[in-house]
Amino acid sequence: MASLSPIEMIQRNADLVIQSTYQQFGVTLSYDEESVEWLDDHIEELREKNYPQDDINLLINVLGSFYGECIRQQYGGEWTDYRGAYMVRLENGQLVSPFSKVMKQFESGVSQSVKLYFDTIPQLTRKGDTP
Repeated sequence: MASLSPIEMIQRNADLVIQSTYQQFGVTLSYDEESVEWLDDHIEELREKNYPQDDINLLINVLGSFYGECIRQQYGGEWTDYRGAYMVRLENGQLVSPFSKVMKQFESGVSQSVKLYFDTIPQLTRKGDTP
């Protein structure tokens, strides 16, 4: 069996979030704004559990994959390797780092909300600023 590319792994991880969330919580996610809102709340719940850093790193990888797919599918774009980090390149060429955004919320809480950032992407891209 051929190994998966990094982008295929990201997409598999994103699908895994949808499947496991339904199995564990009975919540149906898709790659939309409501699912990003759920993700934001879920990260806050996970932060309260004080997981070891290795577990948090795994969560950032899986949840960042899902978050990136939400961004990509809602705002257009594609996954790209930029200087060794996988990011979403929006249709206007701007880069978004979903893994960094998820990590920042784990580190700092709601002041670095993935939902708030998700909501700002249309305004920032219209202005031509880098989100």
